[in-house]
Amino acid sequence: MSASANSDNGQNHKAISYKNNRPGFSVNVETLLWADGVEGSPSADQSNTSDPPMTLAILKFELTSQNKDVEFTFMNASLKLEATDDEQHQGLNDPELKAWTSVQSAGGKKKGTAISGLIPETRKMHGVTWAIQDNELGIVDETQNFWAAVLISRTSSKPYLVNFQIEARVELRDENGVVQFLGLNRPKAEPFKITPGEGIVCNSEGGKIIGDIDLKNLGKLRNKSDCFELVGIPNPFQ
Repeated sequence: MSASANSDNGQNHKAISYKNNRPGFSVNVETLLWADGVEGSPSADQSNTSDPPMTLAILKFELTSQNKDVEFTFMNASLKLEATDDEQHQGLNDPELKAWTSVQSAGGKKKGTAISGLIPETRKMHGVTWAIQDNELGIVDETQNFWAAVLISRTSSKPYLVNFQIEARVELRDENGVVQFLGLNRPKAEPFKITPGEGIVCNSEGGKIIGDIDLKNLGKLRNKSDCFELVGIPNPFQ
């Protein structure tokens, strides 16, 4: 079970949305928050003469197993950024991934691994891949929610491209105990264009936390001891 995310109407939209419903199980991804802001100052008493534009994106992953014979064994989701004029500027204008969270459960526990991608020529982080294995996905007869977030730095307000993929694997056991594995293929994802400054996308649980995010000081969400880690984002499910 694999798919790429794209816009509902083929136009610029600033939202990742994906649904795959199968008999006995489903995988849904929703953008809880996609908001443009600026880096801001490390503390309120410091001024920053340059406020680089930044974007905070928070995604929700919903995995549902509707009977005891279906178990998720793997989830892999990736988000990659690139500029629309990459060939002309050789990646120098690419948006950069500044920080990210691991996948978090609704209960607040970190799940799996989060691995960043680096462009060797520019030394910029251009994406992240989240992976969760079966020992953390024992979902039976229930829906389990996860969330993850990224902080994006941009050199300008020009459009950029987002490439999102998700792959989930399930183990289906029939009445004779025979196990069938589903979702082993992963298609090529097509990127979609985002233009900054076209308003905030806020869906579902994102409405509970938007008031706690200072869009004029997004840089404050980075861990002081590990600048690649995002901290201080409220759990949208609590």
